[in-house]
Amino acid sequence: MIVLNLVELSTSRHTATAFSAAIFFVALILFVWFRLIPLRHNRDILTNDFVQMYLTGKAVAAGVPVYESLPDLAARFDPRLNDDNHPSAYPPAFALLGAFVSRSAYEKSFMLWGDFEILCFVATVLLLFERFREVGPGIFIIATLMLMWWPLYVDLFQGQVMMLALLLLTGSWLLLRTRHEFCAGVLLGVLFSLKLYGLPILIFLLIIKKGWPVLAALLTFIVINLVAIYVVGLDQALFYAQRVVPSIARIYHGHPLNFSLFALFGPIAAFLVFTVVMFLATRSDLDVGFMLSLVIASVLSPVAWIHYLVTLLPAACLLVDRNRKEPLRLLPLVILAMVVAPDAEIYKMFGVRWWPLTLVFGLLIYLGLASHGRKAVAAVQRV
Repeated sequence: MIVLNLVELSTSRHTATAFSAAIFFVALILFVWFRLIPLRHNRDILTNDFVQMYLTGKAVAAGVPVYESLPDLAARFDPRLNDDNHPSAYPPAFALLGAFVSRSAYEKSFMLWGDFEILCFVATVLLLFERFREVGPGIFIIATLMLMWWPLYVDLFQGQVMMLALLLLTGSWLLLRTRHEFCAGVLLGVLFSLKLYGLPILIFLLIIKKGWPVLAALLTFIVINLVAIYVVGLDQALFYAQRVVPSIARIYHGHPLNFSLFALFGPIAAFLVFTVVMFLATRSDLDVGFMLSLVIASVLSPVAWIHYLVTLLPAACLLVDRNRKEPLRLLPLVILAMVVAPDAEIYKMFGVRWWPLTLVFGLLIYLGLASHGRKAVAAVQRV
């Protein structure tokens, strides 16, 4: 009887997983058909963030200064493109990436990058499903909901890199779990070269004395940036560090959609929150500690945009796994995610900059509770 019950339970779980996976892939096809493909004919893509990657990539290929103002670069390569009147906000390594994706006309390059981002998202979902097979239906449900989430669409519409960042962060975490620590650090180093995002993870690893991933991340970051500096020129790299970075921070500090802790509450408050989260992370298991560091990373840089929330997917999946016996516990968090970032018009209507912080702190609280619950179970088992 027990064997029959186990077989029935296993069959039921496999059926639920197959059904939820089918829903996810159908939703993915619909998302590509109704969200991604129409962007090719949307004139607004001529003023999005991808303009910066495209124009700096063109500048690398042409051998001209990559940190000329964006209107000047547009005048050189495609006068239709229009972004803010400042140089590219992204580091030199980003221009190298742009050199690969800007070889075609702007619209084609944008669509190819969108395809690549979608592939990164799907690859991440499959990696997370492989890690959390026992709660496979929950993983696919979360991924399906994410396809309907405004932050993911914003990332795609802007031609941003957060789905690539999501894949690199997820891959790094999974490699750490399997003790491939050097490779995990390499992935982090690639991410830091493109965007200084996720630095709390490096500090967390340093505190818990995992030296190999930290060393690998630093070496990868140095090598990639030396190559980038060689390509764009030392003068341009220094100009970026000394002039562009401070000016970008000033320009976007008070932006109505910037919900960074630095921008909203100042550096002292940001540091205090970071310290508390690191304290909790270093007293948790590796999974929860990594996710706490990842979640707080989304709001610690001087500028934080809504599409940064895309990288929170692994933390959500970990919570699905840790709450497998009582999944309804996560319902308030799911509702909060949908309320915090429903779409652009509602977000702008209320104009509350700190709204996304409620989701970030909600995740931090749930992760802290998950860590506490795991410790309590371990203590009972020891007794």
